Amino acid sequence: NLIKTKDHLEFEDLVFQLLKLIGINNICKIDKKEQAGREDGFFVFGDLAVIYDCTLLSDFVQKKKHQINNYCRQLENEQELLCESKGRPFNIRNKRKQVWIITRNKTQKIKDYPCQNGKSILVKEISIYDLIEIYIKRIKENLFEDELEKILENLGN
Repeated sequence: NLIKTKDHLEFEDLVFQLLKLIGINNICKIDKKEQAGREDGFFVFGDLAVIYDCTLLSDFVQKKKHQINNYCRQLENEQELLCESKGRPFNIRNKRKQVWIITRNKTQKIKDYPCQNGKSILVKEISIYDLIEIYIKRIKENLFEDELEKILENLGN
């Protein structure tokens, strides 16, 4: 269904499930009623903090330009992200930060968002096909958390 659905809400739900299956447990899915113009979710995995947004659009960069910049500012300025549905904060201080736009296209780097502290936030397009490959790799191999963290962080580099 993830590969075939045309329903963006189903796509978002299935991406969330896939991220959980990969082994990302500290993940927050944004509630649909609060979602207009917001990210679909965020997660922290080891020292990696990611805000993600799912889209079925193939040409999304211009349409999501302002949203992407908002996600970057949110990661840059916040020391924690609040998972409102669980009332739980996610500490993102001193984490490596990325914004993922999850699509059916190819995985690639979109841009570096420069931060005031001299660091940058990587904005990437992440393909569901690469996420599915990671899931299969986890099933077939014995991947430790630090190895999985590096795989996730290096997607699109």
